[in-house]
Amino acid sequence: MNAIGDKLIGNLKQNPLVLAVVIINVLFLGYVVREAGSSAERKDQLIAELMPKILNTQLYKAVLDANASEHGARMTAMDKASENANEILKELRISYNRARQAAITTELTEIVSGAAALQG
Repeated sequence: MNAIGDKLIGNLKQNPLVLAVVIINVLFLGYVVREAGSSAERKDQLIAELMPKILNTQLYKAVLDANASEHGARMTAMDKASENANEILKELRISYNRARQAAITTELTEIVSGAAALQG
């Protein structure tokens, strides 16, 4: 059995993840069964008890990893959106200041021209 999800590498990187659940569990259960002793009934009981718990835990971990990966992707997207918004705001502020400065310069030119015409 395999579980498919995302593995969060960092805020900027996620990798698809295929988790071989059964293989990992068989290795772990082999160790537990060896430690349990020679009773076949006890070994079967251990396998029956532990296998669902291990599968549930690994699938829950895969869900948590996928959630962390999604939140990381959202954080990165919001960070980039904030950077872009700040850049646009900076450009608009410069454009506004240039237009305001041009209006002030035009007004001053008209005032000086009018004063010169009155004296002239």
